[in-house]
Amino acid sequence: MQRRVKMEKENKKDKKKGTAYVSALSNPFSTGGGGVDFEYRVQAAFILVLLINGITPLRKLPITSLIFQGKRKGYDIDDVIVKSSSATKSPKLLCQIKRGITIGENKTFKEVIVSAWSDFNKTDFDENTDRIVLISGINQKADVLRFIYDQANSASSTLDFMDRLNRPYYSNEANRKALNTIRKYLVKANENRDISDEQLWKFCKVFTILVFDLDYESSINEFLIQNLIASNCKIAPGLVWARLFDYAARCDK
Repeated sequence: MQRRVKMEKENKKDKKKGTAYVSALSNPFSTGGGGVDFEYRVQAAFILVLLINGITPLRKLPITSLIFQGKRKGYDIDDVIVKSSSATKSPKLLCQIKRGITIGENKTFKEVIVSAWSDFNKTDFDENTDRIVLISGINQKADVLRFIYDQANSASSTLDFMDRLNRPYYSNEANRKALNTIRKYLVKANENRDISDEQLWKFCKVFTILVFDLDYESSINEFLIQNLIASNCKIAPGLVWARLFDYAARCDK
């Protein structure tokens, strides 16, 4: 791969300063920069997957390109746009990265839902192939959004979806509370006009959460990432990972 060879040649110049470079990357969370650092790490992971001709989460399709800070391209969910390809279409993931977000009634979650609704209703959004993804750090309520997304995609109709969420012993109060919060913020995003159950179902079919543990020293994500690097490149995995982080930080501006 030409891109990989180019990266290896470039990294040879930096071997002497590699140890200090990796150390500087290791733990900015204790200095208050963890949120931004987490965003760069997630973006760096997507860059790596692009370089090794990997696939997207959720849709499992080859990544063809990445867009950072997509506001300039007209997206409201804008931290990273992951474009992919299939036989007939070019699906995309719109990713908003929020390391410490709380799933519930709060300003940050509201902003995510409002932005997601805006992109969901744009003419270039295909609800059959595109997805909107909230990316967070370890999150105790992530399973709630996963459950809603899975049930929305398993349901055969609006009625089936609402029945799944309201059925005793199948769903629970936490799931219903999260769904009601999503509906509440969708109404706000919809200029205070009511959202039908069908609109809610269709939105929940495309909106979900992905969880990364990249803000931990014992990160399993980073362990897997560095093994991917080791299997595709002869340069020290820690150094390559640090360079990817640096490149993501520069692309994000």
